[in-house]
Amino acid sequence: MGSIVLKTDRLTKQFKKILAVNSLSLVVEKGEIFGILGPNGSGKSTTLGMLLGVLSPTSGSFSWFEQGDSNILRKKIGATIERPLFYPYMSGEKNLEIASMIKGVDKKNIDKVLEIVELLDRKNDPFGTYSLGMKQRLSIASALLSNPEVLILDEPTNGLDPQGIADIRKLIKNISNDKKTIILASHLLDEVQKVCNSFCILKKGELIYKGSVDNDFSNTITIEIDSNNRDDLKNTLSKYPLIQKIEESESWFIVKASKEISIFQLNSFLVENGVVVTHLNQKKQSLEEQFLTILAEKNEFYEFTI
Repeated sequence: MGSIVLKTDRLTKQFKKILAVNSLSLVVEKGEIFGILGPNGSGKSTTLGMLLGVLSPTSGSFSWFEQGDSNILRKKIGATIERPLFYPYMSGEKNLEIASMIKGVDKKNIDKVLEIVELLDRKNDPFGTYSLGMKQRLSIASALLSNPEVLILDEPTNGLDPQGIADIRKLIKNISNDKKTIILASHLLDEVQKVCNSFCILKKGELIYKGSVDNDFSNTITIEIDSNNRDDLKNTLSKYPLIQKIEESESWFIVKASKEISIFQLNSFLVENGVVVTHLNQKKQSLEEQFLTILAEKNEFYEFTI
């Protein structure tokens, strides 16, 4: 995707006895939707707080656009952190006028950002009359007022109903299509899977995984396989070099194999050895199963390079 937008180097934050973020090293490239995934208390918000200059790192460093971490550089960044804070009795437009004044940006951008978040027709309505999803979209509109190169979103769909979640996801993708880099923190697997390109997983402040959403987390795949002669099938499978584990269920064998395996070559191997397969299916582990597996691991770090 080109140039590096964000790089952290052993970024660490200690709150007295609590190590909130421990030696975090990440790279986010231009144009990515990068997800920071982890359960509550994993260090996501603390990380964002340091990146935005709200919190000072205990040690380590980070750099925006390969130029450091100055306040001038942070002007290229828009962010929504925690719940949206606006005056409930003022209209959406008036609230954005105040935000424009605070940020020192031209008010002429207000209608444009309201159109982006699909609130232009509600700009004269009091903020207090907005649904939770509309409030979140107005918060994103505020973050877009300065036309930032990077947009940071902290739990953007938290508390929303299914329609509100769908609206925010659609909005994030539309904003990304405008060549903006988006960094999204979430505890929701589904959210990261549906909107992000790359991601990392934090657990108790530790980076335990980083990679691409499009690729499996693990180095193995699961294959369901059966034959009318199970004894011959099991014996023959045990001779195939890429197979790591064979389990038997009531319906079929469940085979764990290296992801380099080809089920077509496996089938040919079985046929050559006189085994006729009656069931053969490669089962892709769900993102949720993989995530839970990773979080269950102790003192492990995984990285998948595309």
